[in-house]
Amino acid sequence: RSDALAAHLQALGVERGDRVGIALPRRIDMVAAMLAVLKAGAAYVPLDPAYPVDRIAYVARDADLALVLSLGCGGDGGEGRLDLSDFWQGPPGLGDGPRGPAARPAQAEVAAEDLAYLIYTSGSTGAPKGVALEHRNAVALVRWAEAQFPPEDLAGVLGSTSICFDLSVFEIFATLSLGGTLLLVDDLFALPEAPFRESVTLVNTVPTPMTELLRLAPLPPSVRTVCLAGEPLPPALAERLHAIPSVAQVWNLYGPSEDTTYSTACRLPRAGAFNIGRPVRGTQAHVLDERLAPVPPGMAGELFLSGAGVARGYWNRPELTAERFLPNPFDKSGAPVMYRTGDRVRHAADGSLDYLGRG
Repeated sequence: RSDALAAHLQALGVERGDRVGIALPRRIDMVAAMLAVLKAGAAYVPLDPAYPVDRIAYVARDADLALVLSLGCGGDGGEGRLDLSDFWQGPPGLGDGPRGPAARPAQAEVAAEDLAYLIYTSGSTGAPKGVALEHRNAVALVRWAEAQFPPEDLAGVLGSTSICFDLSVFEIFATLSLGGTLLLVDDLFALPEAPFRESVTLVNTVPTPMTELLRLAPLPPSVRTVCLAGEPLPPALAERLHAIPSVAQVWNLYGPSEDTTYSTACRLPRAGAFNIGRPVRGTQAHVLDERLAPVPPGMAGELFLSGAGVARGYWNRPELTAERFLPNPFDKSGAPVMYRTGDRVRHAADGSLDYLGRG
C-alpha cells in the first residue's frame, strides 16, 4: 500500500525535500501514508484531523506543504490535497491503487541529513514552531530502542499517541523497523475495549493518562513493559505499576522534540528513589552554568543536549534556532551542536540526572 502511494506521489511531482501533510484517522492507511511519503523522498508533517481548523491551517501554511493527504478533510491553507478515500482498493494488505498492485516507487536518493518530518510544538508560549528532524535523528532513536527492548517487548506495541507528538515516532518507526507489531488505537483509553488488548506487550504514554487508565481498568496481563515520558513521573504511579505481576520493567524517559523524543532513560528499580537516568545511546548531557561552563556534580545547572538526536533546528526560524541550538564546545565525537533545553538538572553521585524543573 505504501509502495503504490509513494509511486503515485512521485508521479504527482513530490520529490526529495518536499513536505507532505498527513491528515488521516488513526488506521492502517495513516501508517502506510507516512511510509509512502518517506519512500518518495519527502518529509511528513502531521495534521491531526481532530485539531482545531485554525491550527491545521497555520501548520499547513508555515510548512509550505506540497500536498495534504486526507479523507476529504485536512489543511485549509490553499495547498493541494489528495483524497485517499478511494485510493486503495481491496482489504488492507493489498497494495493496489490507481497505478495497480505492481506499482513501485522509484528509489529516492535520500541522505541521512535530509528532512524526515516536522513536529510542531503546542504553541503554549507563542506561535507553534516546527522542529525539523532528519533521517539520522530517527535512526539514532531506533538504534537505542534496538539495544533496550527485546523482540518479546516489541511483539505488540500499543500505538496510542497522536502523530503530532513525538512519542509516536518511537511507537511507529522503532516498532516496525525492528520487526515488531504495531497495534493502533485512537488513544490510550481505547485499550480496555480493543479486540487485540491481550496481545499488547508494551505501552508508551504520559504519566497522567496512565494514572487515569489504571483508575478505570487494569492493564492487560500481556503487558510486560511500560514507558512513561512527557512529564514528571509520580513515585506512586511507579509503585502501582511495579505491583502488577506481568509488568517486568518500567521506564522513566525524558526528552524534548528537539532531541528526537528520548534523551535520557531510567529503568526504574522496584523500590527506592529514581530520576531521569542517563543519556541514551548517542546522546551527551551537559550541565552548565549561565556562562556555559560545566557545574560540579551535585550542583544545579541548565541541561544542554548534544549528539545524534539533536534536530536540524526550527523550521524557517533562523533567529530562534541560533538562540537554542548552540555551538558545542565539548564536541569530541562529531556532535558540533548542542540544544539548550531550559530545564534545570544536577548530576547525582552515580552520574545519573536529577530533574529539578524548568529554569
